[in-house]
Amino acid sequence: MRTLIGKITKDGYQANTESDEMDRQRLNDMFASRRAPQSQTDRELFQGKGLLGDQFDGDEPMLDKVVGIARSHGYNPNPTDFYNGGLARFVGDPLAFIPATGGRGHIRKVCEMTNRSCTGAVEYTAPLREDTTPPVRLANDLVERQLHEDIQANPDLKHKDKNELREAIIDKHGAPV
Repeated sequence: MRTLIGKITKDGYQANTESDEMDRQRLNDMFASRRAPQSQTDRELFQGKGLLGDQFDGDEPMLDKVVGIARSHGYNPNPTDFYNGGLARFVGDPLAFIPATGGRGHIRKVCEMTNRSCTGAVEYTAPLREDTTPPVRLANDLVERQLHEDIQANPDLKHKDKNELREAIIDKHGAPV
């Protein structure tokens, strides 16, 4: 552990010039906020959360529903678990129950498994997935609707090749492939 020295001057806060830039920035931030940085442990994550039953503000039917759904998916929630709806894929999702022994590690694991990024107590950036759906320039129902509108606006189009008209509509209104 290194000791950083700084001083408060009439012009503001100043870290010791012998400190490297990152240390100076951190020390200046502490001086400005007048607080030391908080630690990032599971204790701080669960601080003030209460037991599972406390998280639903006395809404017993909702608590019973969430716990019942989790049980139907093979997970029996512990009273010390914390239910985080932001992790849930659906109400009562077993992955959304953060065990008191899991904390930040559990959150990261869920984010990795579900390929979701998160910020806050846990920082994780999910890798980008390659889109495997084939590109659709313009849905058929939209093409047909536009074709109908174009023909109503200009009746001479009735005599033209419908496939050519459809292609023209797609080229004009569709997304590039």
